Amino acid sequence: MQTLARPSTLRRIASAALDVVLPPRCLACGTTVGATGTLCATCWGAITFLGTPCCACCGIPFEFDLGDATLCGACARQPPPAHALAAAGGPAVGADWLIRRRRTPSQGKRNAAQRERNVRAAFTLRPGRRVKGLRVLFIDDVFTTGATVSECARVLRRAGAAGVDVLTLARTVRQEG
Repeated sequence: MQTLARPSTLRRIASAALDVVLPPRCLACGTTVGATGTLCATCWGAITFLGTPCCACCGIPFEFDLGDATLCGACARQPPPAHALAAAGGPAVGADWLIRRRRTPSQGKRNAAQRERNVRAAFTLRPGRRVKGLRVLFIDDVFTTGATVSECARVLRRAGAAGVDVLTLARTVRQEG
C-alpha cells in the first residue's frame, strides 16, 4: 500500500519550492530576507519602538515625562472612540489599569513555557485603580499561548476582581508537523 505524505510535509515542500522561485522579501524595502513576512536587519534597526513617556490614551510619545495620566493635546480635546462603549452608557473602560512593571523581551520565537516565564510578574494594577468585586473584560490583540492573558488575569484576580473574561481580536494557530 502506498503512503501519502502528510499535509504539513507537503506544505513545507511547496513553501520551499515557492521561496526558490519567488524568494521572501522585506516588508519595508523589498530586499531578500530569510522568511516571508519579516524585515531585513537594516529596516528592523530603523524601527523606533514606542514606550514611556507617552499619552495615557493613544500612546503618542512625549519629549519628557509629564506623569502617568497625561493626555496629548488631541486626546484632551477629543478622546478617541476606542472608549465609545462607556460613552454609550456601557461599563467603564480602563485601558490603562494594568501597567508593565518591567520591560519584557519579545514573545516571538518562544515556546509556551518560555512565554509564561517571560511575562511572570511583569504586570501590576496601576496605583489608585480598584477592581475588587468587579467583573473585568480583558481585551487583548493576539492570543498565541495565553501566557500574557493568564498573567494579566492573575493580577486582576489577586486585586479582587470577581471575574475576568477575555476577548481577543486574533488567534495564532501553531502548525503541527
